[in-house]
Amino acid sequence: MLKLASVRNGAQAIELAEQDDQLSSGSNPAILATLAAAYAEVGRFPDAMTTAQKALELATTQNNTAVADALRAQIGFYEADTPFRDISLTNALPSESQP
Repeated sequence: MLKLASVRNGAQAIELAEQDDQLSSGSNPAILATLAAAYAEVGRFPDAMTTAQKALELATTQNNTAVADALRAQIGFYEADTPFRDISLTNALPSESQP
């Protein structure tokens, strides 16, 4: 069975999310949330916090309560120096969600 940790590539995730953020002119909170998660994946928790806070501000300004609520939860992971991994978007079993 393939372990999820073996297919994670935080550096590539950062590169792609930064490109997406640039293309969106920094105005898409979902893209910023993805970038924050990528930063956390490689241990850049201060960058993850800053980026997630910016995403939360944008989501709040845009009245996007679903994204804002998700970001509040995501920020809790970064405060604990823990990467955020949303297994709801995969076919992974809960036991496979950690490295």
